Amino acid sequence: MAAEPALAIVVRGTDWSETSRITTLFTREFGKVRALAKGGRRLKSNFDVAFDLLTVCQIMFIRKAHGGLDLLTEARLEEQFPALRQNLSALYAGYYVAELLADGTQDYDPHPPLFDAAVRTLRGLG
Repeated sequence: MAAEPALAIVVRGTDWSETSRITTLFTREFGKVRALAKGGRRLKSNFDVAFDLLTVCQIMFIRKAHGGLDLLTEARLEEQFPALRQNLSALYAGYYVAELLADGTQDYDPHPPLFDAAVRTLRGLG
C-alpha cells in the first residue's frame, strides 16, 4: 500500500506503549483519521513536536484496508498557535474546537471547508 499525504490538525492523542502513540487527526483530504505512530514518543523520533494538541502538520500515513488504526509514517510541523498557550480562555476555546472535530465528525468523511474554518478559528483565537 502506498502512503497517503494529508494536511492535518491534531485533535486528540493517547500514549499507546512506552514508545508509540495513537493520534486522532482531522485532515483536509480524508476527514478524521486515527493512526498509530510507532516510536512517536521517543525523543529522537520522525515526528518532532508535530503531535502537540492543536498543531497543524503535514502527514504521511498508510490506510488499513479492514478497519483498525492507520499507520502514521511521517509528520512534519506546519503551524503552531503559541498565543493559545498564553491565554487560558483562548486555549479552552481551542480545546473545544478540537473536541468538536474529534467527536462531531465521522471517520474518513472529508469536509475541506470545515478544516479551513477550524484553522482560521485557531489563528483568530491566537
